[in-house]
Amino acid sequence: MKISMFEGGYLNKTPTKTIDSWDELCDLVGVVEIGPKNGDYFVRGYCDGDRCDESMVTSDLIIIDGDQMLDNGGSCCPPDLVHNVIKDNDITHCIYSSYSNDLANNRHKWRLLVPCNDIVDKDSLSQGCDEIITILHKNGIKVRNVKENKTLSQPWFTPRCPEGVQDDFYFAYYDKDGGKPYSLTGKVIDSARVSSTPQGEIKDNGGIFSWENVFSQFKSGT
Repeated sequence: MKISMFEGGYLNKTPTKTIDSWDELCDLVGVVEIGPKNGDYFVRGYCDGDRCDESMVTSDLIIIDGDQMLDNGGSCCPPDLVHNVIKDNDITHCIYSSYSNDLANNRHKWRLLVPCNDIVDKDSLSQGCDEIITILHKNGIKVRNVKENKTLSQPWFTPRCPEGVQDDFYFAYYDKDGGKPYSLTGKVIDSARVSSTPQGEIKDNGGIFSWENVFSQFKSGT
């Protein structure tokens, strides 16, 4: 495994560090820091040059962005449910809360990381994401498959949170046979494919798609 890190915030597009093992990656995302969302981030593999799809030499991770359910554009399900399903399917993984997690308002946000050696291009990455979400859907967890899951050079921030909510941070992992990577199976159901528009109605009432929220996120550096 070789994962490129980008230190210093989103505006930095040049890799500054390399993570060389699954254990090292789990250690990195298993601890939350207090501060704004815009901090250090990583991509799903080794980036040789400025961050873009063309610079991605390898892709070692399936990453599921757990921000939405199929019928809810504002929240997802609790991460422990996802952890238990993926663990019960004997798949090496780790899962952790993302910055916009807001348990006080019952908003669950997380990232699921699954190592996979079969990802060689965008098509195989897409296949892997569809397969992991298929497993979740078959177990009643209707997570939306969003386009960020399938972007080779998508940036993923290391765990950070606002002051006062660090105790809400969730992290869990499971290592099959010492961290054996997931292998593609070809098993995908239609509901697990990319869907970018929530089926439920989202009103501009100060929620995540409001101008108020956009300006708030901009001010916080996200």
